Amino acid sequence: MNTMLNTTPHPAIALEITLPELLFDQLQRVLDTHPTESLDSLTHKALAVYLLHLKQLESN
Repeated sequence: MNTMLNTTPHPAIALEITLPELLFDQLQRVLDTHPTESLDSLTHKALAVYLLHLKQLESN
């Protein structure tokens, strides 16, 4: 079960993000090299990478 659902009073939300192919490839490499990593951990990393990418786009 998702631990975030157990620790927050708010209902879960669905979030769909379209990633550029380069970022998707990077995330796929993470999955390939760490197949036992939890979905929560991978989701957190994916969001962090995505937000960093957006921040870099805004700087340019």
